[in-house]
Amino acid sequence: MERKLLSTWNQIAPRVYQRQWFCFPCWRDARPEGITSHLRSALDRLASHFPHLTCKISLLSGHPGYLCIYPDDDAKISLRVYDERNSYNWTYAQLEAQGFPAKAFVHPCFDLPYELLENSEGIPVFEVHARLIEGGLLLGIYSHHSVSDGTAIHKVVSSLAQLTIEPTRLPMAEYTDIHLDLPPNLLIGSGHSSSSTFHDLLSKCPEYQLLSSLTGPTQFRISQAGMPWKDIQKTGRVFIFGAQQIEILKHRITECCGHSPSTFTCLAALSWAYVTKARLSSPINLLSSSPGEKMTIPNDVRLMISTDWRQRAFTGTMGPNAGNAVALPKTALDTGIVLAACSRDESISSPALGTITQAIEAMVRNVDDSFVALRTALFREAPDPRLIGVDADPRDPRDFYFNSWRHFGGQTRWKIPGAVEQEGDKNGGGVAPDAIRRAQAEWNIGAGLILPARKGCLGSEVLITLDVDAMECLCEDADWKLWVNEILE
Repeated sequence: MERKLLSTWNQIAPRVYQRQWFCFPCWRDARPEGITSHLRSALDRLASHFPHLTCKISLLSGHPGYLCIYPDDDAKISLRVYDERNSYNWTYAQLEAQGFPAKAFVHPCFDLPYELLENSEGIPVFEVHARLIEGGLLLGIYSHHSVSDGTAIHKVVSSLAQLTIEPTRLPMAEYTDIHLDLPPNLLIGSGHSSSSTFHDLLSKCPEYQLLSSLTGPTQFRISQAGMPWKDIQKTGRVFIFGAQQIEILKHRITECCGHSPSTFTCLAALSWAYVTKARLSSPINLLSSSPGEKMTIPNDVRLMISTDWRQRAFTGTMGPNAGNAVALPKTALDTGIVLAACSRDESISSPALGTITQAIEAMVRNVDDSFVALRTALFREAPDPRLIGVDADPRDPRDFYFNSWRHFGGQTRWKIPGAVEQEGDKNGGGVAPDAIRRAQAEWNIGAGLILPARKGCLGSEVLITLDVDAMECLCEDADWKLWVNEILE
């Protein structure tokens, strides 16, 4: 079997599965056999247009830490369908009544039993699970991050959804090549010196750092000091921001600072400010071996944002890239400015929020040819990709990570046997999911993620994960709740 080395940015992507779960109401007489047959047919057609989805990835012998992709003997996308109507912990009615809470999708049952190990069998690139529960169907999409990022997977998922409705329709042709890479001459043309060493390049990329062990790539650093990760009580909430509140914020910033930020920028700014306030107010100091030790207010705090660079750098070369093209720019601001954004006094909070949104926009604008060329050169000089980590500690109130899945899957429509279609949908147009949730085996902390909004929700849903004490501070913050319409546990 032919084994092919993954491209530069695929090598440096987190070696985990992205997990999206689509929630549909289902008739009581839905049959697992019918669901299996229909999805199997759609997946086989999908594989004919995206053949890499049937492949496996493994560590490449003789190249420490590097991944290769190769065809699987079975040459099919793995599909698993479970009838759990009498055993699942939630009924669909319970999920729906509680707004499809984040906690319902955090459990070891959402994990996969695969692991990338030296001299071992490869693991699937892509896998689909369907769980038939009482009153509903949960459809899970697992895609390994080493092969595709969220933008590329959105194209795959959209194509799969379309094939469940129109089996003979060709999926969209965008984002089909996972092996696109930047030629060396482009890096030199962007100001990169071919004589630079790995450590020289690393010193110029503030978002990355050298890990002390092979726990990467692109994993957060966790120092030996402070509370051990396993001892931290972690949790998450979905916060619903009304469209009206965001428009009010945009208007305030425009009046105060003369620029109109995007919805994404507003959500990132608000989340960063109030999460920082909550973490610094928490009675538990996660960075100390004595958790009750008083928290020291830092001089500055840092924000890191996942940024798709396909349309920002080397667009003529990487436009159709179906692999990874996610940069991690970061910015730092004076802690006083970030905390001022939480003030109820608009004469204080509006200028502060204006400063934060401008810093976020400048950070994203900085992702250009030179930015990407420097990081590409760094990755290619790495003796082992697993040594490259992210320079942020998720326990540290100074560090916050923000991402968006807002446009990933929310507009898809599906036709699955047994799924309830509304009266207006019975013309063959399929049905949209009631909700899309990210699944995890366990909670993380120090992060925010914009989710695709639930069906009928006109606002924005942001999943925030913190330690339980900081989350309590956030949920009890009266000023934060002025921006938030609803909190889902």
